[in-house]
Amino acid sequence: MSILAAQVAEWGSSPKAVQVPSPVSPTDESTVQIRVLATGLHQLVRARAAGLHYTSVALPHTPGVDGTGIDVSTGKQVYFNTLGSGTGTFAEIVNVPRSSVAELPSGVDAVQAAGLMNPVMSSWMALTQRVDLVKNGQKKDWSCFILGATSASGKLAIKVARILGATRVIGAGRNEAALKALGLDDIVVLQETPTDTDFTIAANVDVVLDYLYGPWIAAYLGSPTTRAGTTPLTWVCIGSMAGLDGVVPAAGLRQRDVSVRGSGPGAWSTETLDGEAAGMLKVLDGVREESIRKVRLEDVEAEWTSKSKGRVVFVLGDIKAEL
Repeated sequence: MSILAAQVAEWGSSPKAVQVPSPVSPTDESTVQIRVLATGLHQLVRARAAGLHYTSVALPHTPGVDGTGIDVSTGKQVYFNTLGSGTGTFAEIVNVPRSSVAELPSGVDAVQAAGLMNPVMSSWMALTQRVDLVKNGQKKDWSCFILGATSASGKLAIKVARILGATRVIGAGRNEAALKALGLDDIVVLQETPTDTDFTIAANVDVVLDYLYGPWIAAYLGSPTTRAGTTPLTWVCIGSMAGLDGVVPAAGLRQRDVSVRGSGPGAWSTETLDGEAAGMLKVLDGVREESIRKVRLEDVEAEWTSKSKGRVVFVLGDIKAEL
C-alpha cells in the first residue's frame, strides 16, 4: 500500500508530493499509528528541509515536525510531535512514539493546533525549562521582554508568559501600531540602527525572550540603561530572524548579573517536551488565528515558494475534503 507524502530529494530544493510505502502497523504499545489531518509549515520545518538546521539529518527528507491526526487504534483526535524520532509529518500516515502523542482537548481545533503548537512550544519550553525563576518557582512576580513580539511566535509568547506568571510583559518590534494592538504592558520600537533603540522601559526585566538575535543582543546588553539594571537577567535565544551570529559585549556581562542561554532541541530533551504537551495545548483552547491558511498536501511544491501571506497548514483526510 502506498500513501501520499512530501519529500525533499536535495537540500534546499522544494519538496514534491510523491507516493511512498505506507509505514507498517505497530507491533507493540510503544508506537501509535496516526492518520494525519493537519501539519504545519513552520520556520523550523523550512530550515530543516534546506539542510540549514542542526537537526537536519538524511536525504530523502520528509518535512514536518508535528501535527494533528486520528489515532488509528482509538479513533481519537491527537496532537503529536516527531522531534525525538526524526520522522517527517508531511505524510498521510505516520508512526509516532506513544510518549509523543497527546489527546486533543475538545476546545482545541486540529488545524489551529497543527499551525500554532510549534510557536507556542518556543516560548513555553524556554520559560519552563531554561529560566530558573519560572522552572523552580523562585519568583512569583516576574517581568518579560519579548524581542520580536509581532511575529507569530512572539504574539503567542505574550499569552504564554502571562499564563506562566509574568505580571509585566514588554514587546519589541519595528511596527509601532502592530505592537500597540497586542495588549502589551509597554512597547519598545526597534530602530533601523539597533544601537539607536531606547531600551530604558525594558531595562529591569527578569527575562528576555529573543526571537531576533543578530545585532540585538549587543544593542540591548550594551545599552547604558540596561547595563545599569539591578535585576538578575536571563536572556534566552529562541530564534535568529535577524542573524545567526551575535556579539555579547563584555561590559554588559560584567556590570550586571546576566545569564545567556538558548532554547531548542538539545537545550531540553524531547522527553521533557512530551511531558509539557498537555500544558501547551491548553494555551490554544478557544484560539482561532485567522491568518492560518489551509493548503492541500498535493500542492506542497507550489506553496513552498509562494509569496502568499499567512501561516500555512497542510491538510489531509477529512479536513482536505472540506476545502
